[in-house]
Amino acid sequence: MARSTLCRLLIVAIVLFAPSFILRATGQGVEPIKAIHVCDTIRAERLQKSVRIAFSAALASSVYQGYNISYRTFGNYTGVVAADRASIVADIATHGSQCDIIVGTGSSTIENLLLSTINTATTMWVDGGSTSMLLVDTGITRVIPNDEAFVRLGWLPLLRRLGIKTVGMITLGNNNYATSLEGGLRRFALSSGVSIVETSAVTVNSIDEVVAKAPNFFTSADAVDAVMVNFPATEDSFKAFVTAAAANNEARRRAGKNAIVYFFPEDMCSSTDDKWLQLPGSFCLSYLLNATVYQTFLTTMAGREPTVDRDLWQIIGKANFSEKQYRNAANTNEAFALDGFFLDALAIALQATMAFLRDPAAFSNSRTVALRRATLTSAFSGTVSFLETGVRATAVPMIVYNSQPGTLQPVERVVVGVAVDGALNVSSATRIQLGDRQWKDADSAAQEPWSNTQIGFLAWAIAVSVALTGLTVATILL
Repeated sequence: MARSTLCRLLIVAIVLFAPSFILRATGQGVEPIKAIHVCDTIRAERLQKSVRIAFSAALASSVYQGYNISYRTFGNYTGVVAADRASIVADIATHGSQCDIIVGTGSSTIENLLLSTINTATTMWVDGGSTSMLLVDTGITRVIPNDEAFVRLGWLPLLRRLGIKTVGMITLGNNNYATSLEGGLRRFALSSGVSIVETSAVTVNSIDEVVAKAPNFFTSADAVDAVMVNFPATEDSFKAFVTAAAANNEARRRAGKNAIVYFFPEDMCSSTDDKWLQLPGSFCLSYLLNATVYQTFLTTMAGREPTVDRDLWQIIGKANFSEKQYRNAANTNEAFALDGFFLDALAIALQATMAFLRDPAAFSNSRTVALRRATLTSAFSGTVSFLETGVRATAVPMIVYNSQPGTLQPVERVVVGVAVDGALNVSSATRIQLGDRQWKDADSAAQEPWSNTQIGFLAWAIAVSVALTGLTVATILL
């Protein structure tokens, strides 16, 4: 293995596992070898998450002296298929007791089904992607902020900053993620100066309902400034809605009417097909990772020996190894923030497990208590800590994307703003498309002055976006 790769490996190890790494290096806390069994849930549409979790677990096993860290997987399923959901629940119910740490599915709907199957006193159940409010104060501990935090600190400040006062919404009624987003909007919208127009709010439960209700919904949207889309990206009904909305916006343009402005949640920004971009002038918010830590980690993965890559690829259920395919999965742009949350989930769970094994009584013999008392610093998503309810206690910066006509392709995502600690700012110098028109700072109903720090943060976010995208392109070309 090349010296540069070894150096990057050491840097990543120190960043991810610094607290226990330092203890071992100084000879403190030496103890007999103890086994830690890490179990991961594999979703076909989020395969790169498991690639990185497997790599991180292997890295931790090589770093921590005195611990044998193993990695195994549950299934290779598609989150939207009911039979696959039932299969993963049955698999964890049967074999979950063999796991010290279970890294969750990232699906609020599936995690809700798992609530009665995992003994959280003996198993740490940690997730980096499920955000539903239904999971608050249950056995699951989540590194990613929940939906109400996303709405309150992301969506609503953006609406206010853009001068949007009335909204409609379309919600997938049989999905926990979608209904949780709707609940956050209904709870906080009015206090943020945004009114939900009920005649422009509709619930659908299938592709057929999307098709049947879309015409009246698009007509009702004339009464609002924008529409909030409460769907997960993986659902076929969402894809059907975007197709219908794009056709409707084109028809509106031909008729001399303004296109409807749509706002999409984080799940859309983390989708590999970027379906939401088909609606130019719309917005999507995602979380912003620590670029230095994340880029170092991804570069280290890309530099691994091909034979090791092949073994790892097969471990997660892909028999036909393609080095180019693996390297593409090992790298990414800023779109896949969820993967960083999952890596933080594993890192803090390992740290908490080691603390628990040293003194179980200090945590009332509960691994989950140990996890919720842990703090992880310099992580991919900043400092990670939890409330007693298993909710993340620390905020995560957000990045605002705008769908705009592109130069190299018909449409592209453009970074137009950032949110830090709930204060969201959009630069008046940045080109922003609001539906069919160009937004100007004077359009905003609530002016928010910019500080030099916030301007610098936006410049940094844009630079990170360009740098990480360049990393992905460069790796694909290798």
